[in-house]
Amino acid sequence: MKKFTKGMRRKAKKMREKNELVNPKVLIVALDLAKKNHACWFTNYFRTPLYSMMIPNTREGMVKTIRKAEAIKEEQNLKRVLFVMEPTSYLWMIVANILEGEGYRYRLVQPISIWRERDADDWSFAKSDMRDAELIAKVALKGDLTKTQLEGGIFGELRSCAFLGQKLVTERAAVKDEIRSLLNLIFPNYFDAVKTLTAKVSLAVFKTSTNPNSIRLLAFEEFLERVSQNYDGPRLSKKILKKIWQVALQAEGMSNLEEIADFRLKFAVRKLEFLSTQIDEVEEKLEELLKRSGYREMINSIKGISIALGATLLGFIGDPRKYDASRCLPKLAGTSPRDNSSGEFKGKRTISKRGRSGLRVAAFEAAYSLVRHNPEFKARYRYLQKRENNPLTRKQALVAVANKLLRTLHVMLSKRIPYSPAIATGFELIPDGELTCLAT
Repeated sequence: MKKFTKGMRRKAKKMREKNELVNPKVLIVALDLAKKNHACWFTNYFRTPLYSMMIPNTREGMVKTIRKAEAIKEEQNLKRVLFVMEPTSYLWMIVANILEGEGYRYRLVQPISIWRERDADDWSFAKSDMRDAELIAKVALKGDLTKTQLEGGIFGELRSCAFLGQKLVTERAAVKDEIRSLLNLIFPNYFDAVKTLTAKVSLAVFKTSTNPNSIRLLAFEEFLERVSQNYDGPRLSKKILKKIWQVALQAEGMSNLEEIADFRLKFAVRKLEFLSTQIDEVEEKLEELLKRSGYREMINSIKGISIALGATLLGFIGDPRKYDASRCLPKLAGTSPRDNSSGEFKGKRTISKRGRSGLRVAAFEAAYSLVRHNPEFKARYRYLQKRENNPLTRKQALVAVANKLLRTLHVMLSKRIPYSPAIATGFELIPDGELTCLAT
């Protein structure tokens, strides 16, 4: 007989919370949010339609909905009102802020649940605002609700700043790809001399000229002097510049595109510099916010993770006290393994990719750094690939390291203790000399 496990206890607790939230004494107000008007569907625990209305996307519209909900609650002899909605863009935040200010509970439903319910409801994808509001109510009554609430205070600021930082990094990566593509057209062997686009010497050369035909017309000393005027760094390496000048002599790009490619490259380089400056500013802000959060020393104690990356992780996690188990964070990031088996069929396991994509990206970035610079995580990474039973591929091992980091972070942040090898390996020595498990 299977014992009552920790997972079962957690599941039972969640079911009790959902039953307390959604029960016969609760009025459900489902909102289908839109930019101009929201559709509102009022129903009870037994899915009896009680009222429907369209309201403008304004505070007055929400106040009107609240008043109507209170009137129906009294009329139906109910005790409480629960608002439910999809996390539609920024719109749900506006509505949630109003509801919090008025003292009302709200919950979110996953868009994928509505999408599947729409198909299962009448075997079609028929869609309308009021129909979607009814489906949101139906999903909510099944208990398919998330605990997501509007993040405020320092954690709200951290998350917003983390979003901005990742967006800028993505834009910078796109600009780098554009520069590489243009260079491959007119200066294909440039990377034989310089490996990094963002190196200060590369930026100085690009400001001088990206056309190899123009560079080869200059003597090396003249090329050195012109690049020096655009260089902003501690010391200009003549050795690297010599290599760039030499590969320019041998460059065989598309001469008919040199002029326009050079024009586009100079635009792209300016954009690259601007984005790099913005990223530096965002990282400074992240460090400031992390210090204010009170978790800076704990994050800083992990060898191999920068302060800005640690702040990004915390921003996407939010308040660590919200999570009752370390396994919550891999699930939140969408990096938890997903089974794919039925009967005798055993398919390939993959990660779920559900949850916060920003946290998933930050966790992978941190894992890449940890397997290079952190002894405990590096050892874990190698062991997972070389163990006798079920050895993992490099990518699978990296996912496992990212999950291990997230679980370790939960232990550190929730217990407010700094990093130690004992925490990373999952055990800590207690006073009686025995090992106690911290993170699984």
